[in-house]
Amino acid sequence: MYVEGVFDMTQCMIVAGTKDEHKRLVDMFSVYGFDLTSAANANEALDQCGTVMPDVIVLPENLQDMDVVAFIKQLRRAKNGDQAAVFLCSQEADSEKIGRAIWEGASDFLIAPFDAEVLDRKLKQVGVV
Repeated sequence: MYVEGVFDMTQCMIVAGTKDEHKRLVDMFSVYGFDLTSAANANEALDQCGTVMPDVIVLPENLQDMDVVAFIKQLRRAKNGDQAAVFLCSQEADSEKIGRAIWEGASDFLIAPFDAEVLDRKLKQVGVV
């Protein structure tokens, strides 16, 4: 979001997985100086996106309150929803689930555990850094 005279900071939303995953993601993304926000679940994330669409959304493959593919479909239909880079975090390389998510609009995926080098490469691939 651009406001005259204010630095346009990249907005990143992390949708909660486990507390440990969430903390690890916050630590990894904070290195980039992004404006970090969090959502406890998919519905909260969609509500926040209705107000301000983040540049990057990171979510676990297993959301508490919604199927991840349904979340991506709803996000992509929202105003400016096609502009967010969406990263799906997975514990395993489930090619069917990852393929469906990418088909519906996920930008890329991150297989845990991943390191800062992998994250940096993925963010560069989608043009965020």
